[in-house]
Amino acid sequence: MRRLLQTVPVVLGVTLLVFTLIHLTPGDPVEAMMAGQGSVTQEQMDQLRRELGLDLPLWRQYLRFLAGL
Repeated sequence: MRRLLQTVPVVLGVTLLVFTLIHLTPGDPVEAMMAGQGSVTQEQMDQLRRELGLDLPLWRQYLRFLAGL
């Protein structure tokens, strides 16, 4: 039981580090995903941002990240 309690903060720390590193990468992920798609409107890009949750506050994005693991 004690080992499990020690593991929880380590796992949360590692996931927070990975999440932070992903968000620190340069460039817009939506623009990268839409590259090569031809003519893309701003509305389409905004829609994809909403679908990916990139319009949410960082703490909500982190919770979604954790839920997706």
